[in-house]
Amino acid sequence: MINEMENKASLDQMSDLEFGKNKLEMMRYRVNGLSYKLGFAAILCSVFGAFVCLNSLNPKTFIVIFKILLNIVILLAGFLFVEKTRNYSKQASIGLIVLGGVCAARMFWIPIQIMTYYNIYVNALESGDVAAQNNATEFIGKPITGFFTNGSVRWLPYSGNFRGILAIVFLASAAAFFILAGVIGYIRSQKLSQYLNSVKEAK
Repeated sequence: MINEMENKASLDQMSDLEFGKNKLEMMRYRVNGLSYKLGFAAILCSVFGAFVCLNSLNPKTFIVIFKILLNIVILLAGFLFVEKTRNYSKQASIGLIVLGGVCAARMFWIPIQIMTYYNIYVNALESGDVAAQNNATEFIGKPITGFFTNGSVRWLPYSGNFRGILAIVFLASAAAFFILAGVIGYIRSQKLSQYLNSVKEAK
């Protein structure tokens, strides 16, 4: 009875081992689809977050040019890393994690400034402080201030607080997707690399 139980346990272990090997063997012929999809979701969230920010800024400032260039770099690097992570590249997986960190840092830059200058502008408008209004309008653009000057409302609500929070949500999602795609890609590439090395040693 005991021998039968031991034999059954060993067979179960062997089946699990064989299943793991088969799964790794299939990875040689299949792309890393999960990291690929997560990476593209991150790119889309990053683009939407950047669009919200750029639509809220004064287009005449240097910061707009810098942000456009930064987003172009993130977009191109994102596409490159996603394509390489699809084929189990460790370096590209690390690159996606780095992009996730960059997106996380972006949450505390422009979105916070949009909310800050929006509230400065509203308070200055209520108190009649023209100098403070002019100072705030050097950063926030007409999609926000236009509501107060002529009642115009663009495709997004004029509230800088709403825009800032929306941008943070998009950038936080981009950061999470980039990091998740990178971590999954790195783990899978590591497993595949170890398996391929074991196959070479077996030969």
